[in-house]
Amino acid sequence: MGLFRDRDGVKLGEIEALAGLKPLRDDVFLYLLEQALAGSLPVYFAAAPPALIDPFDAGYEPERHPVGVAAVDACVRAALRGDFQNMWVYPKGNRFALSDDYIPWAATKRGRPDFVPCLVLGEPKTPGIVDVQGPLALDLVRRFLFGAAE
Repeated sequence: MGLFRDRDGVKLGEIEALAGLKPLRDDVFLYLLEQALAGSLPVYFAAAPPALIDPFDAGYEPERHPVGVAAVDACVRAALRGDFQNMWVYPKGNRFALSDDYIPWAATKRGRPDFVPCLVLGEPKTPGIVDVQGPLALDLVRRFLFGAAE
């Protein structure tokens, strides 16, 4: 999808352009994101245990290509510097679905932290999450999604 900014000179969009390295499209995620950007769905910040997060495309592995390895390496280096990337998720039952942030997800699998920072599309009610904040103001949601102010 390429919704998020590139990190450390690695062009994340290149990964999806490579044959076989494009994750499945999650129409639920796209719909919820559209609703959030319209101001119709609240967005919250929360720290979630990785064990509660399921990737929508469980078979998508960006590290199958050197470009993906470089992107994950850059994400790990950023995390070690304290620059953590929020992952966009949405509640799905008593868990969360992750649909776009496969690079930081791969970095999470490497580092195995106790919690990861998430932007949750909809109110998070899942037991086990901490530091829930929000709902976030619409301009802040847009900044998280697009970077600098539009």
